[in-house]
Amino acid sequence: MGAEVPHTVTVYGIEAADTTTFHEGCTEEVSAAIPKLVEAICRDVNEQIDTTSAHAGQWHIINEPLPV
Repeated sequence: MGAEVPHTVTVYGIEAADTTTFHEGCTEEVSAAIPKLVEAICRDVNEQIDTTSAHAGQWHIINEPLPV
């Protein structure tokens, strides 16, 4: 369609401990993790990490706990 698409897409997430129980809000653990995830995203954006050169076309799963 002629639109320019990014070469790299970074996905951030928070892993749920219990995926069988549903609530209208977040658990305490997820609520506590959200600000830490926002900090990690802001850090990466501010550092303008270049991941396009060495890892283009590859999947990378980083299981890195956020600092408490």
